[in-house]
Amino acid sequence: MKFKLQYFHIFLICISFLLILSIINTSEAIEEKLTAEQQIEKRRFEVEVETQEANRKRVEAQGIADSNEIIANSLTQNYLTWYWIQNLDSHNSVIYVPIGESGLPLFKSVD
Repeated sequence: MKFKLQYFHIFLICISFLLILSIINTSEAIEEKLTAEQQIEKRRFEVEVETQEANRKRVEAQGIADSNEIIANSLTQNYLTWYWIQNLDSHNSVIYVPIGESGLPLFKSVD
């Protein structure tokens, strides 16, 4: 009977060892699952950040387009000519020669 009892104890020890290994493997699997879920959540957050940045850039681009349209509609030939004349002083290489009604340059007679 003692011999059977020893085998029974060995059997219980083996079962206990297998249960402990199973618990260790289960806890490792749980940790791996939690790590994978955290990585997935991190990637979702990164996608959300990128989506918000893309939306911000779209709004900015629309604002620039609207601004350009307003400016383009307000520019006239007279305004551009006036602006060009006003800025002649800042460019030393530009010489302004007034043109008369005939399309020829106007000269002042020097005595």
